[in-house]
Amino acid sequence: MEPESYKSIVPFPGDFHAAVHMLMAIDALWWVPLICWILNQTDLSVQSISEEWSSVELYNRYRFLYEVAIVGILAYICETVPDELLSQPALLLEVAADRNQGLEVLLYFLFDFGFPWLGFRQATRKGDSSAMDSMYALVLPWFRVTGKHQYARICIDYIWAILALNPALSVIWAKYRTCSLLGNPGRDISWDQANEFMNLEVKSMDPKDPARIDVVIRILNGLKSTDEHLRSALGTERTDTSEYTPVKASHVLTVVGALKEGLGRDSNELFGDNRKKTSPFGSGPSPWIKVRNPGGLPAGATDQELHEERTRWVTSQLEKNAFPS
Repeated sequence: MEPESYKSIVPFPGDFHAAVHMLMAIDALWWVPLICWILNQTDLSVQSISEEWSSVELYNRYRFLYEVAIVGILAYICETVPDELLSQPALLLEVAADRNQGLEVLLYFLFDFGFPWLGFRQATRKGDSSAMDSMYALVLPWFRVTGKHQYARICIDYIWAILALNPALSVIWAKYRTCSLLGNPGRDISWDQANEFMNLEVKSMDPKDPARIDVVIRILNGLKSTDEHLRSALGTERTDTSEYTPVKASHVLTVVGALKEGLGRDSNELFGDNRKKTSPFGSGPSPWIKVRNPGGLPAGATDQELHEERTRWVTSQLEKNAFPS
């Protein structure tokens, strides 16, 4: 709102909010080609999910839906695709493109979108900074093609700043990229999510006066520091150290069952002569093709033309940077 006042600041997204907006971009790209079909065939989350995803606050609803979809699709593929194809993903994609368009849609959804998004979230949990960094280059065209122009620009600033860090700062950045509220290995969260939790806790203590907020934070930090020692003395744990997800086996089986009805129950129905010749999913431009051309070049643009357009756009964004040198 006041760009002149903040032109010396290079904004970074918090990794939690970035993960949310990555999923919002996936949803915008995949609602018609796939997700709407899954909802219609399974009645999964039909009361809480709609085509218009309006705010970050609804993230957990959509996160649940996409986790179920990703795991269900993977379970279906592992059950119906022969092992020799499962071990060669590139060949599997080639065979699917030739023999079963519906399976091709599922593979592109997993390979190009679902797995990278889950990978980013798992990298956050492990505190794997380099894996987290790499995701920002991958999702840049997602944001461009779905109209998330500010996040697209932030990706450029982010990559630029990471590459510009001197070695000492880079080490610090990687080491303190995430935090753990409970100290359980592999359960880290990003700092902006930790701030969200803190904000909720402060609000729950109803400070009344802004001057009381710092006092409330000190009280909360004191309670947190004693909590671990107290639970250790009593022999209790706050949470189960095993991985937790709201995805249940029954949810996954529902998706698997719908895919068997829509695509085929085994490899013969997927690839054989009696296979379904067309995809049962939604129509329209393929998301993986749209993402390849976020600048909207005319159909038939060559790889070289696509590369040159991307280069021009990135250069134009860097020239607007507060510190272009």
